Amino acid sequence: MTPHDDNDDLRKWSEESVDYESNKVFELSDEQQKIVDLDTGQHLVLAPPGTGKTEMLVHRLSNAINSGTPQDKMACLTFTNRAASNMVERIHQEIGNHEVFIGNIHSYCNNFIRDNNVIPQIVSLIDEEDTHSIVSDIFKDIFKELDDEIKQLENLAGEINLFAENPYTDEHKRVDSKKNIRKKYQDLKNFGGIKRFITHLTYLKRKQLGFNEDVNLGCIDFSVGRSESEQQHLLTLSKIVLEKYEAVKNNSDYIDFDDLLTITYGRLLSDTSMSDKNPPLQWLQIDEVQDLNPLQWAIINKLSNKKYSHRVFFGDPEQAIFSFMGASQENLKSISRECKIHGLKTNYRSPQYLLDLYNKFANEVLNVEWISSPKSSKDILKHDDDLQIEEYFGIDKRNKRPSKCDQLHEARHIVATKFPVQEKISTAILVRKNITADYFESQFKKIYPNIKIFKVSGTDLFSRKIVKDVLAIFNTFVNKRDKLSWARVFHICTKTTLKKSRLIVDEIFSSGVNPLDFILDNKSVKSYLDDFLYLFNNDRIIVFDTETTGLDTNQDDVIQIAAIEVIKGIPGKIYEVYIDTDRDFSEAEKIHNISKEHLINHAIDKVKALSDFIKFVNNDALIAHNLDYDYKILNANLKSAGLPSIASNISLYDSIDLAQRVYPKLPRYKLEYLLKTLKIQGNNSHNAIDDVKATVNLISHCIK
Repeated sequence: MTPHDDNDDLRKWSEESVDYESNKVFELSDEQQKIVDLDTGQHLVLAPPGTGKTEMLVHRLSNAINSGTPQDKMACLTFTNRAASNMVERIHQEIGNHEVFIGNIHSYCNNFIRDNNVIPQIVSLIDEEDTHSIVSDIFKDIFKELDDEIKQLENLAGEINLFAENPYTDEHKRVDSKKNIRKKYQDLKNFGGIKRFITHLTYLKRKQLGFNEDVNLGCIDFSVGRSESEQQHLLTLSKIVLEKYEAVKNNSDYIDFDDLLTITYGRLLSDTSMSDKNPPLQWLQIDEVQDLNPLQWAIINKLSNKKYSHRVFFGDPEQAIFSFMGASQENLKSISRECKIHGLKTNYRSPQYLLDLYNKFANEVLNVEWISSPKSSKDILKHDDDLQIEEYFGIDKRNKRPSKCDQLHEARHIVATKFPVQEKISTAILVRKNITADYFESQFKKIYPNIKIFKVSGTDLFSRKIVKDVLAIFNTFVNKRDKLSWARVFHICTKTTLKKSRLIVDEIFSSGVNPLDFILDNKSVKSYLDDFLYLFNNDRIIVFDTETTGLDTNQDDVIQIAAIEVIKGIPGKIYEVYIDTDRDFSEAEKIHNISKEHLINHAIDKVKALSDFIKFVNNDALIAHNLDYDYKILNANLKSAGLPSIASNISLYDSIDLAQRVYPKLPRYKLEYLLKTLKIQGNNSHNAIDDVKATVNLISHCIK
């Protein structure tokens, strides 16, 4: 398809359609407004591309929020992160800050299992490439173990054969048996490759967890169509690989994308506190609903229901043919039986002649079941050399799928006969699969070697090694407990394999050490814990906390400081002071319960309060729960009061960091949670003196 510089009507119409998407030109049509106004029941909106779907999603969300729907009971699920980012930006423009979840189903599940303390906080999410790498290493280990065992048996058989009358001994039989097993395992691994085998592992894991078969659709069951012997070998191999894979994830604190869904669904199945009358999601809209697989649907039906939740699903039956990850047209048909169906037919993006061509292709090739075929909002005249559709012979009539030879022949034919080589214009060729783009690239290099071509790679930029390496380095400074990133950093710096790097990082963290200690401290490896342990048992440390007018560390005021000195492990003097302020802190009062009247009766001058606290500290070590916040806002207040900052030579410690090193597998490290989980005496009331006393008890517990 080539652009026409002289087609002013088309360019103007296209610009207007873009403005429509940002809500600058068009207002909602009657058919769109009906969708926006829906506020009860179950609805399926069949919305092909160009029908203003994003606009409706944004307006619906805005209306629901403005009408008072509880935001923690709402969700807008999209299929891609890009769509979610666009939605977040649009909603922010419409209503400002909000608490509604907007994102894909995997992001929702990630939040769900973390918010509900299902997984340790330290857990990292691995991508498909990492999963592939781990499983590949596991296969290498399995085959190496088999090869070593075969070699040992062969040596033993050879020694026995020197003295045996029968040259074919039991050891020889065992060698042949092991070789046969190895060949079977190799055949199973090669069948479809690592990627397909990983989906079989997902199938096996969910089956072991007792999930129904209907939620496991889309995962590969390799046992189908195999002999009893092959099934047994497959089951044995799969269990070995799955056990080793789960062990790697558990030891390294990893989960994969399938785990997000599996863990979430498992938690929902076992949660007896959930009520149909009060589902977690009472208002739900889902974009690209045709792309959801059965397990994702099962999760959605656990989080919401047709009786007590208002749900609107936006889907496109034509796109369901691609069957992403277990999704299918049957999903849409199943939904349609439980929903009121709304069909959007006005297309604001494409001219009618393009839609006519598209409709013809959809009807004759895709066998789409239309409610009503799309119509353009405006008609643009078609030029003779505009987009056309041609039937080509490169399709295998038996299975309706092009073979490799067909695709290569098709690419050669198009490049040789259809490419406008004489015209100085830019030409784009759109293909469905990356391999097809490779065929076209090879033919251009053969037929037109002097023509510059640019192939848009199917490889995700963020999956490239150099990008993952750079991001890993940055991630370790954002989250110093990111074991996945630390393993990659060790791999970069030491030239060890990723497998060995994972083992090194696992060992470091299990010892209560963080790799960042190597970088930030020139002393011994265990200097952080050793130094703090020495200070706690042999010196004086100050445990402190602040209460403030808000969360802005640069602008808000400290209104309470509490501190307790700990000398040789024994709590001593207490320092507590309230500080006067002119700032409004009515919102913060709801948390710490310090009123304006209380400050009038008990607060002292800011300069004196801060000066007295610095004298109390006396250059001794400071420790707080979430030190970064208290330290920053304290220094900002010292600066605004015209006082020097906290001395740079003072040792600083965070009780969160201490708890994470001693108890690395906990799902969260808020003070209240730690007190309850570890059965430590104390009250996290959000009054500074109560919180300091509780923090002292937490520190003492961790030291013991």
